[in-house]
Amino acid sequence: MIIANPLVVLREEFDDWAVLFDPDSGNGFVINPVSLYIWKLLDGKHTIKDILEQLRNDCDNVP
Repeated sequence: MIIANPLVVLREEFDDWAVLFDPDSGNGFVINPVSLYIWKLLDGKHTIKDILEQLRNDCDNVP
């Protein structure tokens, strides 16, 4: 299972994009809607296989 870093702050924007902010380093990263979708599944309850399967089911054009 994979868990997103709990110290990283997630700020969702109105257009399904988001910003990940690491307060320790001061670095911020803009992530697209698919990255946000994956980030939300990094909760320790989903395996990589689960995440890939959900992507295939919920998103278009995923190989």
